[in-house]
Amino acid sequence: MSDSAAKVRERFIEQMGIIAQGDGLPRIAGRMMGLMIFDGRSYAFGELAETLQVSRGSVSTNARILEQQGIIERTAVPGDRQDYFQLTENPFESILSG
Repeated sequence: MSDSAAKVRERFIEQMGIIAQGDGLPRIAGRMMGLMIFDGRSYAFGELAETLQVSRGSVSTNARILEQQGIIERTAVPGDRQDYFQLTENPFESILSG
């Protein structure tokens, strides 16, 4: 990824955090959504903590909030004991209704 693309990605993720915070969600929850929306893939639990530079406890708390709102879902990879998270099939409907 080029430097300019990395900056756009970082800015998008941070803006999603600010928007989520304005809507009453924790900023980290918004950053998690932003990361998954921008990259379009699932993330391992530990990978979310590392990429967003937050604690595993924060990932756990915010993943639970996003799961309850129907925005993300927990998935598994055969042979891997770690939890993975991805956007639900239609997360934007849940985001807008929330």
